[in-house]
Amino acid sequence: VAAVGSAGATVRTNANVPRSATHKAYPQTQQATRSSHIAHGYGGVYGRGPERGGGGGMVPVPDRCVALLPYLVPLLDGLRYSRFFFQQFPSTIFLLQPLQPLAAAYYSIPFASLVSFFAIYLGLAENKNMSRFVRFNAMQAIIVDVCMVLPGMVEYVLSPGRMTGVAMEAYKLCYNAVWVTVLVAFCLAAVGCLSGQMFKLPFVGDAAEMRI
Repeated sequence: VAAVGSAGATVRTNANVPRSATHKAYPQTQQATRSSHIAHGYGGVYGRGPERGGGGGMVPVPDRCVALLPYLVPLLDGLRYSRFFFQQFPSTIFLLQPLQPLAAAYYSIPFASLVSFFAIYLGLAENKNMSRFVRFNAMQAIIVDVCMVLPGMVEYVLSPGRMTGVAMEAYKLCYNAVWVTVLVAFCLAAVGCLSGQMFKLPFVGDAAEMRI
């Protein structure tokens, strides 16, 4: 009888607990779970923000800087297509001034493009110790750099040689188009990296995401 009475008292005690207290405890439990996920880094909520394109403050500043560095390689490789652009628009030559020391060092090293390619691929894109944000941008920069080979192959096959008139104007237009495309891609990627957003370049971004 005493046991039954004790059980009945327990049931009545639980029944008297206000529902508001239960509802207050549940969000606190959710908040604690969310905080623990954030503390674990890119594997939890912390990583899904940039992956969806939001939550710029979630990406640490060092990761943003490291993610931007690989994009310098396709930009430097694309400088060879900028000669006609700066001849036609000399007032934009200031764009090259910050790159002059880096470009001089880059082109003075033999096989610098090949060495940079493997350094980015093995050191960043395929390095599981790096965050997904860094690996994605490294892979995207690699694909952009690979795309830079195509204009050179077309130029080698066609062997334009000496051209005049309309042919020369078309040749300049193609060079300018390649350079402007590379420059715009670098600017968009730079804004995405520095703001902590996982920005996908058209066509290239989906391919990079599939690789990581």
